[in-house]
Amino acid sequence: MSKLANTAMRLGVSLTFIFSGTVKLNDPVGFALKIEAYFRAFALDFTTLFLKLMPYSLAMAVAVSLLEVVLGVALLRQLHPKFTLRTLLLLTSFFTCLTFYTAVFKRVGNCGCFGDALPLTPWQSFAKSVLLLIALSLLYQDRKALQTTLPLMINLGWIIFAGVCALTLGWYTMSRLPIIDFRPYKVGNNIVRLTQPRAPLRHKYFVEKDGQALATLTYPPDTSDRLVKPELLNPTAKPVITNFTIWDEQGEVTQEVLQGNKLLMIAQHPAQINAETLHRLEGFIHQLHAAVQPVWVVPLYTKKEDLPIAPAIPLYGASAKLLKTMIRAELGFVWLQ
Repeated sequence: MSKLANTAMRLGVSLTFIFSGTVKLNDPVGFALKIEAYFRAFALDFTTLFLKLMPYSLAMAVAVSLLEVVLGVALLRQLHPKFTLRTLLLLTSFFTCLTFYTAVFKRVGNCGCFGDALPLTPWQSFAKSVLLLIALSLLYQDRKALQTTLPLMINLGWIIFAGVCALTLGWYTMSRLPIIDFRPYKVGNNIVRLTQPRAPLRHKYFVEKDGQALATLTYPPDTSDRLVKPELLNPTAKPVITNFTIWDEQGEVTQEVLQGNKLLMIAQHPAQINAETLHRLEGFIHQLHAAVQPVWVVPLYTKKEDLPIAPAIPLYGASAKLLKTMIRAELGFVWLQ
């Protein structure tokens, strides 16, 4: 391999890993939720022992993201290329198996390789992993060409600096919103617009008629035909938000929530809200403008005895997944105008 090709490939691979780790650290809680989704899938397909790892998902998310950044910088600086490339090959091999599992079994929507910044389909993630494996293999074969010209201490300084920056980013965004917010519920987004298809959805319908399998682009009008499965022809036109549904004891109240000025007080675990926090919330609510209506939103099927006892404001329920997508914190606020 020529020196130019080696340099270009090294830059491309190292920057890919640095970007991948950084966007995950920009929202480590979101990446942890993706890891939890994998643990649930593994529990269904392999063993329930994976469920015992769920409390450690956030630590794993930070560790994997940090490893990607550090290894990417090490490859960029050509530091210990043999060890660095071997570690990256092992890491990428694991991701290749994981993305193949995701694509074949369809247990998880996407692997979260680049977080919400660049969502990939399962097969796109698998193809990306295969390309990285090929590039890393070529670099490993030509590893003798990777020679750093800087002293070891300077290169180690770069690695330590990158690690400290990565950990600082992860620590900051774990307790606050992402620095660059790619989530569908970021400030300024129009929820109503994002729940609508970006273009008319087109389907192909597979039916059985008189023992024969047929495909049609129109919904079968004959009720005697057995619909085998529909296939969406333009998946990129699907709405960005597909699960924004809010309920109360009488039924769905999604449209009511989307009208006027609502302050959603989202509690992921209502039973853990202590008396001091409730007292501070009461003071906060009393300071709200009269036009802003505060409402509690808690996970569906929460026991009544676990619900906040004060302040006396409307209480709604939503799926835990939706609430974790809207707010990463245990207790947070979303103002809808």
